[in-house]
Amino acid sequence: MVVGPVLYRAPRPGRHRRRRTATLVLLLVLLAAAAMVAVRPWTALHHSAAIRTAASTRPARSRPTARGSLPVTAPAVVSCPPAASIRGRPGRPVGGAGRRTPPAAVRHSPWVSYHLPVAREAGKTVALTFDDGPDPRYTPRVLAVLARARTPAAFFMVGRQAAAHPQLVRRVAQAGQQVDGHTWNHLVLDRLPPAQVAAEVDCTNRLLARLAGRPVRLLRPPDGAYDKTVVNLLATRRLQLILWTVDSRDWAHPGVRRILATVARELRPGAIILLHDGGGDRSQTVAALPALLRQLHARGYRAVALPTSAAAPAKRSGQ
Repeated sequence: MVVGPVLYRAPRPGRHRRRRTATLVLLLVLLAAAAMVAVRPWTALHHSAAIRTAASTRPARSRPTARGSLPVTAPAVVSCPPAASIRGRPGRPVGGAGRRTPPAAVRHSPWVSYHLPVAREAGKTVALTFDDGPDPRYTPRVLAVLARARTPAAFFMVGRQAAAHPQLVRRVAQAGQQVDGHTWNHLVLDRLPPAQVAAEVDCTNRLLARLAGRPVRLLRPPDGAYDKTVVNLLATRRLQLILWTVDSRDWAHPGVRRILATVARELRPGAIILLHDGGGDRSQTVAALPALLRQLHARGYRAVALPTSAAAPAKRSGQ
């Protein structure tokens, strides 16, 4: 049997090399695509962070002011002061012997108010103010008394308390009462550096404005302590400092009768009455409030809201 020649088909030169090259190119393309997917989120995050950094370092724009020649600039955004970074003397409830009296020029600033404007057509008006809240034990009870008497009041709230009880801030605002600032950590402002004063004020007011749904226009300094630096810093934020003419001394727990007697003795038209709904045991304040409202009515006084317009509050030359 004749066997024909066996045919052998040799591979073309370079065929395996082209196959390896194509496989390598495909692998490189896949690796590049995977790298792009991994880098894209970081790039977007970096880009947005750069935008925020540029916005935060942009110089503040000056605004004309209608109150004298003091320049008004947009306040810088600052972070909230954590409790661990607190440096300063805590404010006493009020009226402490260590409080320093600011110079007359500072006390007479248009940004500092001790009492309401007194006008004949307004009659005998007073303003009720409550400090150091909100407190879940006393703020709702104060609100209930005010609601029954249909009486307005201003609540100067501590930032830490508002952060702990945001539902109470909303409740005060929904009741139609004023929500105003009393700093974040209740520190004496005239003993703090300007940067910390700004942090105490700005952090509190941002939180209160978000919870209450309206901007904060008024601020009460803890212990009634302030100086020229504090006034100028708050003026750039168009914030009015609200002090008081009648200290009920309810913070000293003197008893209901003494609270009522103190207010009756110091009461004058245009008075701003200082009370407390937080910062300690305020059961005497709650107990005295209904009788206090009856006392005001019997003497012909009418409780009104604090003015929030820039030029509305009056000044007291003797403070």
